[in-house]
Amino acid sequence: MVSGRANSGESGKIRLGCLLTLLLIAAGVYFGVDYFRVQMRYFKLSDTVKEKAAFAAVVDDQTIRRQLVATSDSMGIPLGPREWVIRRTYDPRYITIQAQYIDSFVINVPGVYKVFYFKFTPRATSAF
Repeated sequence: MVSGRANSGESGKIRLGCLLTLLLIAAGVYFGVDYFRVQMRYFKLSDTVKEKAAFAAVVDDQTIRRQLVATSDSMGIPLGPREWVIRRTYDPRYITIQAQYIDSFVINVPGVYKVFYFKFTPRATSAF
């Protein structure tokens, strides 16, 4: 026998807690994308620095510096040749490559304008 009511619970109503949770998740994803974009730029640049330090035995400092400036420029990171520090020691044979920069992202919604700044130091030390 079939009863007259298909569902004895709430019919089609959404709870306020569920809606608020979905709103917080959407806001986190919306603003988190910019944060992760800044972090990914740092990780890619840091990986490039480690790669250049690993191949330092066959490449001179000016070539390394020029390649790092080109890489950072293509990523939109303002690092010129003077910002890159390349030091070689010969007893023992090590190379250290590093730079320092500030990256940021903006939260701009009606009523709120906030800029978040992050200081990054891509650095690598390797024997050559």
